[in-house]
Amino acid sequence: GTLPAIGEGLFQQSLVHNAYQWHVRADYNVNQSKDRLFFEFFRTFSNQFLEEARPVNRVEVPNFGAFAKVDWTHTFTGSLINDASITMVRARGSQAAPSQGLELPNVNITGLGDGFNQWGDSGWVHENFEWHDALSWQHRKHTITGGVDIDRHHDDDNFTNALLRPAFGFANLLDFAQDGPFSQGGPPVKVQTGALATPLYQVIRWLYAGAFVQDDWKVTPRFTLNLGLRFDYFGRWGTEHNGTTPFQWFTPGPGNDFASQVASGRMTLKGGSEGYLLYNHPTGWSPRIGFGWDIFGNGKTALRGGYGLFYNNVADGSWTFPSQANPPDYASPSFDLNSANHPFSYGVGNAKGSVWPLPPVSFQLNSAGGIQGLQVFTSGVQPNIDQPRTHLWMLAVQHDFGHNVVAEFDYNGSHSDHLFIQTDVNRFPDDLIINNGTQTRLNPNFGPIIYGRTIGTADGNYGSFMVSKRFSRSWSMRGIYTFGKSTDQMSSNDNGTNFGEAVFNPLDINAQHGLSDFDVSRRFTLDNVWELPSPFKSGIGKQILGGWRMSTIAVLQSGLPFTVYTSAPFAAVWNDPSCATTVTPSCQVVGNAGGDYNADGYGYDVPNAPPPGTVKTGNRSDFITGFAPASAFPVPALGQQGNLGRNSYIGPGFANVNTEFAKVLTFRERYTFEIRADVFNLFNRVNLTQPVSDLSSGQFGKATSQTLPRSAQFGLRLSF
Repeated sequence: GTLPAIGEGLFQQSLVHNAYQWHVRADYNVNQSKDRLFFEFFRTFSNQFLEEARPVNRVEVPNFGAFAKVDWTHTFTGSLINDASITMVRARGSQAAPSQGLELPNVNITGLGDGFNQWGDSGWVHENFEWHDALSWQHRKHTITGGVDIDRHHDDDNFTNALLRPAFGFANLLDFAQDGPFSQGGPPVKVQTGALATPLYQVIRWLYAGAFVQDDWKVTPRFTLNLGLRFDYFGRWGTEHNGTTPFQWFTPGPGNDFASQVASGRMTLKGGSEGYLLYNHPTGWSPRIGFGWDIFGNGKTALRGGYGLFYNNVADGSWTFPSQANPPDYASPSFDLNSANHPFSYGVGNAKGSVWPLPPVSFQLNSAGGIQGLQVFTSGVQPNIDQPRTHLWMLAVQHDFGHNVVAEFDYNGSHSDHLFIQTDVNRFPDDLIINNGTQTRLNPNFGPIIYGRTIGTADGNYGSFMVSKRFSRSWSMRGIYTFGKSTDQMSSNDNGTNFGEAVFNPLDINAQHGLSDFDVSRRFTLDNVWELPSPFKSGIGKQILGGWRMSTIAVLQSGLPFTVYTSAPFAAVWNDPSCATTVTPSCQVVGNAGGDYNADGYGYDVPNAPPPGTVKTGNRSDFITGFAPASAFPVPALGQQGNLGRNSYIGPGFANVNTEFAKVLTFRERYTFEIRADVFNLFNRVNLTQPVSDLSSGQFGKATSQTLPRSAQFGLRLSF
């Protein structure tokens, strides 16, 4: 059963958020305007408090931003133009530590939505340097453009204090009250000295380069053809160092299948002191084609279509965040009660949160680069990558009915493959059953191995119908209805635990296939602008009755999908009750009173599908009272994953109307003064968030929160 934990909290709807921005731009034309130079610079600052239930954790997060660009456009002839630019983007931020409680570790409790966690004190600097050059030539019916793009990225992160703080998991509230942890992660140590790993200062660098050519060909006055080809170079995805020490990565060894390759894997250093992530240099050629056809030659009916292949970069945070304390130079303990050895060091740190108790073990390396007698966390990426890519195609027909009314139907399709999926791959089904409650893992030299592979696929097919009336006679209106479906194995790079993805079984990724987390099967939007006509052409009458404007945006859409699962750990039922305290050779696991249905030591599993009609998700009240009890979902057979699947149910729908009222006053034709009021969620509709879908939670089946209620903002603007 579950133990209800009920309390009260105060949540600020609007947090303090101070910000400013300034912008400078200079233009200069020389050589009879054949050379145009311009420089612009943006400077931004924002300082916002974190949205936290516990006031002590509502710390400031200041962010500084800078954007600079130099652009040179040179006109060789009337038909030949070159544009070159250099851009710099810099983001610098930090997060302060809470004012108290720094000596407390991070704590998470199964079934409790928010644990007791904190992050700061930390800081980061991210920089991008981009060079773009494009040459355009217009020749008869062709406009040909070719160019290059080069992007250099710098990422420096000092997360030492945040990463040193250990995290402890508890199976339930009673265990937490009795100081009985189920799992521990951290604190990281330096293996050579056995001391805390300080500093942990990540230095990440990567380079991208691309080249393209495109031809816009006016085949006939009624038909235009667009042809393009792009080449992308992604380097080795990047390099990573802790200060000057290059990171090592887990690399699978020999074997006939992925499981045996994980079992024989070890830590490796790629590129020596360079600290490369990959062995290969992923590249890709991307053809693209599009067309536009004026079907009847009268400009009333148009048919457009196209296809393109696009190679996608993977954000460096996907692979750098899990690696911040990789062995063999560093080690981050990661074990639980199911591990062969679980020397917990649950306790408080010093007043600054910079010193923490270490597990009572000797940190000695094993042959694979892990730690002898202690499972430690590590990460890696497939050493030879196939770059993620997406195929896009579309077809659209548009017709002008006159009187400023236009209708359009669009179809958009996509297929993506070699998508990046990462999870803990060092596990296998039935591990806790075969080994009598002890998690041995595929590779016993390590604990969790967050390993990324480009093995995912995704598909999307959407249609939309639009009718619009262009602005005339003081009003305009547009309505769009969109329908379709999107599917994939995973919809993000780090939606699970320990920076990995929540995957049922890493040896069977296709079992994840289902609706995308962001799939909206139906959506209708309606927007309009109405300017109140004035009976007066001038004078005080026009000033009072003229210049009034109202605009509205209404959105109606179906809900997002969600997965019913359990995060509860495996709870062995033994053939002999005495085995719960002392496991002997005669002990045997005969049942499971907890979660982790497939017994792989990873708390993310789905049950079997309940009988038809058991789950009710037809209206909002179902999510307020609970769409189904947890007991309605059958428990799978021992050691088996359930058959319910991922994203099998649809959450609460969304309906919202935002409106704007404005009055514009004009003085001496040079000055314009605008008074504006915006009302969000005009009808104050309760739009529920996704329900709690963890079977181990006491709030299972219920939506416990909502999006923002009705709010308003007012503004004044003077233009001259």
